[in-house]
Amino acid sequence: MSSLASASTTAALCGAFLITRTARCLSGAFFPALYGGTFGGMTSVASLTHITPSHSVTLTVGLFVALSIVCGFAFLVATRVDARSVVPIASGYGGRLGMIAAIASFVFIDLAQRLLGAHSTLLPGIRAASIPEPNMLALKLGACMAGTFVTFLIFRLAAVAEAGSPERIYIASAVAVSGLALLSIFNSNSTGTSGDFYAGCFLGTSSSERLTGWRQTAFGAVVLTATLPVVRAVLPDVGGGLGLAAFFTVAFVSAVSRVVGMTRDFRTPLVGTLLTRSGFMFIRC
Repeated sequence: MSSLASASTTAALCGAFLITRTARCLSGAFFPALYGGTFGGMTSVASLTHITPSHSVTLTVGLFVALSIVCGFAFLVATRVDARSVVPIASGYGGRLGMIAAIASFVFIDLAQRLLGAHSTLLPGIRAASIPEPNMLALKLGACMAGTFVTFLIFRLAAVAEAGSPERIYIASAVAVSGLALLSIFNSNSTGTSGDFYAGCFLGTSSSERLTGWRQTAFGAVVLTATLPVVRAVLPDVGGGLGLAAFFTVAFVSAVSRVVGMTRDFRTPLVGTLLTRSGFMFIRC
């Protein structure tokens, strides 16, 4: 239920700020950090409390506070870097906030394990990504595509595209909450597809410069569905892993489209040159 908790928390808080008209009093970087903080909150702190023989409530609360501080510092650094850049880093990439939260959660878990006297278990190449059964794989792909295309179409609406950061984040979280709620109602095995749907929602928030049309979007959903098992196996307890997978998917799709475009641009003058030379030789003959 971590996906539903993350989306519903963001929707409730953003909705409260928008209804009370206090959103305008806050910085524009507040709402992205709020959404990213809910991704960091998906980090499994329970895996750290079991390291010590006598884990207590105090230790658990302390770990949650430390996780919040690390995630807040990560988004503070990202905001400072964006302010000094002409264009925000990785602008238009869906899952950007999740990527920042995943890095912060990764650092937090690794440091916490070392301070508690345990060996780091992150990036455990031992845990291999398991391939789901064909039926479950089809459900996961369908859930991922549903989240991607619904969010993709909504974010292409003129009113949403021109809205501010608080409104866009509220809409993104509200769409995710609605979809996750429907999955839990109509699909008895929604626990196997909720993460895929939520990751698809991140992918769908990509700008039109990153995902130009429905073909690239569909290809991205396929790549994301294949990437998620690997991310879950490599980073099992890290919050923001879904956004991280979406971020790398957008980067991969953009790279593939650029390579295809460069190949097409190279082949067009080459074919024209060959046709011209062939015509010239035919005339001479």
